[in-house]
Amino acid sequence: MRIDTEIEKLKTVLKSCQQLKNVKIISAFPYQLKPTRLEYPVIAVGLHHLEAESSQLEHSERCGDLSIFADIYVPNKLGGDYACRLLCDMCDALDEYNIASISAQKPEYRNNIQAVLIKAVITFSGIISNGG
Repeated sequence: MRIDTEIEKLKTVLKSCQQLKNVKIISAFPYQLKPTRLEYPVIAVGLHHLEAESSQLEHSERCGDLSIFADIYVPNKLGGDYACRLLCDMCDALDEYNIASISAQKPEYRNNIQAVLIKAVITFSGIISNGG
């Protein structure tokens, strides 16, 4: 599995989910300020963690875990319950995807963006490709 390919596949799966049709699914660009308040729900995905090691002696193949974050942002007017529902919808959308684990933090109100944030991490296990 390639990191960039897995992130794009995850975005595609989430975008195809009927329950998430009103949610914008984007690649995350951390530390960029947004010019306006959040007006609609957004799920931002990106690389969280990668851990890989050689699977055999004298072989270039690496096995390991790839973790992708999926930060769920919901405008305050929709509330924390709606953010939790989106987390459940996201988990349902990923039900048939090859996932080792999903973890999430409790909803957190962010006054600077006037939104509720749930930080989720999706972990995949398998052969990690360098693209070569």
